[in-house]
Amino acid sequence: MTTQRKSISHSFQLLASVLALIIGVFFTSLGVAILAEWIVLPEDDAPMLKIFGGLLIIYGLFRLFRLYFKIKGNKNEEDSV
Repeated sequence: MTTQRKSISHSFQLLASVLALIIGVFFTSLGVAILAEWIVLPEDDAPMLKIFGGLLIIYGLFRLFRLYFKIKGNKNEEDSV
């Protein structure tokens, strides 16, 4: 029964990692699209939109770095066991 629980736990961790990757790439690419002016608003409020795009890039990179270090930590734990 413990192997089944480990398998289910591993599946949920894999799903969470894939979702974190998708979210990180989405926010980073959305921020780049806003800064590159591929996405514009009818009301030309450029300074606030550029700040928002920059924040999206920072948040997306933060999510990707968290995912990287989580995977790296999990790999180190598996190697030590």
